[in-house]
Amino acid sequence: MRIRKNIKIYFYAIGILFLSVLGSCSKNKEENISTGPTGSDRVIYYSMSGIPEDNSVFLKKLSNSNNEIVLAVNVKGGSNVYGVALEINYDSNKISYVSSSKGDYLGNEKDIDFYPVLYQGREGILLIGASKRGIAASGKAGDGTLATITLRALITQTATSIGFNTTNSSLTSALPTGIIAGTNFIGGELSYK
Repeated sequence: MRIRKNIKIYFYAIGILFLSVLGSCSKNKEENISTGPTGSDRVIYYSMSGIPEDNSVFLKKLSNSNNEIVLAVNVKGGSNVYGVALEINYDSNKISYVSSSKGDYLGNEKDIDFYPVLYQGREGILLIGASKRGIAASGKAGDGTLATITLRALITQTATSIGFNTTNSSLTSALPTGIIAGTNFIGGELSYK
C-alpha cells in the first residue's frame, strides 16, 4: 500500500513538472492571456474531425458569439483517469487564447489541481495539466468535461485547424498502469460565417 501511495505521488509530481518545464507555469492566468486585435463581428463555427469512441479526448463547441467560441475538452469512455497532460495547437495568426476553466470530470474545486498555460507565454500552444489532488482511491470512469477554453478570432476570412499534439498529450491512471495507452485525441476546424 505504501508503494502504491508513493507511485501516485510520483505521477502527480511528473504532471506538475511537465507543465513547469514546458511552460512558464503561473497560477495567475491573467498574465499569460493575449487578446490581440479582433476581426469583424462574425460567428466562429467548429466542426470535429472524427467521431469520439471510448477512451477519447475531444473538443466540442459549447457556445459561440461574435468573434469568440467556447470549446469543451471532453473525455468519452474514460477508465481509471487520475490526471491529464494536454497540448492543444492552433494558428496564432488566426486565433487568440482568451481563457480557460476546469471542468468537473476529475472532481470539484478542492479535489483537483488545474494549470492552463501558454507555452513559453506565447500564443499557438496551450498546455493544460490537471490531476486529482493527493492520494485518490481510484481514477474517474465514464464521460465528462476536463476543461473549457475560450478563443477569439483574429482573422475571419479563412478556416483554421485546432487539435492535440498526440506526442505530448496523455491521460494518466491512478496506477498501477500510469499513462493510459490507446487514447484517441480528436481536434477539428474553426470556420467563420
